[in-house]
Amino acid sequence: MKIMDLIETLQDQDSDIRTDAARALGRIGVDTILALIQALQDQDSGVRYHAVEALRKIEAESASWNPEGDAWNQKFQALLAYKSTHGNYNVSKSYNLQLSRWVNRQRQLKRKDELNAEKTERLESIGFSWNPIEDAWNQMFEALQQYKSSNDDCNVPQSYNPQLSRWVNRQRQLKRKDKLAAEKTERLETNGFSWNPIEDAWNQMFEALQQYKSSNDDCNVPQSYNPQLSRWVNRQRQLKRKDKLAAEKTERLETNGFSWNPIEDAWNQMFEALQQYKSNNGDCDVPQSYPPNQKLGNWVGTQRTVKKSGKLSSDKIQKLNQLGFSWNPIEDAWNQMFEALQQYKSNNGDCDVPQSYPPNQKLGNWVGTQRIAKKSGKLSSSKIQKLETNGFSWNPIEDAWNQMFEALQQYKSSNDDCNVPQSYPPNQKLGNWVGTQRVAKKNGKLSSDKIQKLNQLGFSWTRKPTKPTQESPQLPLFD
Repeated sequence: MKIMDLIETLQDQDSDIRTDAARALGRIGVDTILALIQALQDQDSGVRYHAVEALRKIEAESASWNPEGDAWNQKFQALLAYKSTHGNYNVSKSYNLQLSRWVNRQRQLKRKDELNAEKTERLESIGFSWNPIEDAWNQMFEALQQYKSSNDDCNVPQSYNPQLSRWVNRQRQLKRKDKLAAEKTERLETNGFSWNPIEDAWNQMFEALQQYKSSNDDCNVPQSYNPQLSRWVNRQRQLKRKDKLAAEKTERLETNGFSWNPIEDAWNQMFEALQQYKSNNGDCDVPQSYPPNQKLGNWVGTQRTVKKSGKLSSDKIQKLNQLGFSWNPIEDAWNQMFEALQQYKSNNGDCDVPQSYPPNQKLGNWVGTQRIAKKSGKLSSSKIQKLETNGFSWNPIEDAWNQMFEALQQYKSSNDDCNVPQSYPPNQKLGNWVGTQRVAKKNGKLSSDKIQKLNQLGFSWTRKPTKPTQESPQLPLFD
């Protein structure tokens, strides 16, 4: 070891090396060495000669000493001990500041090509990493490749490997900041790495929605078709309502015919169909089976049910009302027929509409239906009252019999018998009716209560000649 090398070693960054060099120089005597060095500058050749000889003698005495080598070996052994405990050579400052600096110093010297071959070989033989950051990156990249081979993507979740997941996110951050080396960028992209997995996932779902639209003509994906796609579609609507969906995505969806409120849109479509039905048929009472639009009949019924339960919005009720929608078509139809019956009554004096009534073919059947409904207890009291107030007869045959019986009573009081002639001007029908009762009794078709009523009136079941009167001549016994 040259004296000047010892002096230069005093400038080394390693405090241990500096300390050993100072100790060596101290044994020799710093003042002595400095004096000899100064003597080398003396003009007297003899003085210079003796100074050189003295320095050579000192160098010879210290030739076996190597402060730098001893310190390096100590650090090397400390590094081996660290590896046996921690499994790597990346010594942190918090663990051992001096050893950490020594490790970094070896890497610096290697990068500058100032580390001798023997030391380089010794470090590499124990697996020393000259660039631990790069090696760590490569290890994580290999782990990512392994994940990709099993999962078909590079979107590592925290639950799989927290360290790898954080590393993946870090690469994306560096790429966004333009701080990721081009070589690393290329390696990741070659492995199918996604720089924005959220955006890529959105685009994948959008493509799936386009495929659904091409097959089904709408974007209203049901759960049964694809649960994931259905949830994604609903999520876009939620984000739009909260004004959290990007304008570019909103535009792409709308261009694809996306409906932000499919329920409302479906309602409006059915309402338009109902308007068309009304223009063609004059009312909104769509039958359950309506071939041009099989769903319309059910939809009309649903509106009535929803309104009845108080769940139909006021604006929809208003729109339907303006169209002339009937919320209770059965009740409305009843009221229409009742109005027709009132008109019949005003024209004919009674409510006994015949089955065949040309002005309104349905009215005769409707009248009969009301009588059947009342008899079976299915006609409401309010309707019964309305009909009776209008003079409605629940049993017109019975009522007609009673009317004729009252006429017969009147005849009896005037003529002392019940033998009404066939031709009886005050009541042309009474003579025939009397004859009809005799025939009905003879055939066993006259009820016992009617027979009793007639008997009590003094009715003759066989026809007898009538007394001549001034108003009418005596009629023969038989016509």
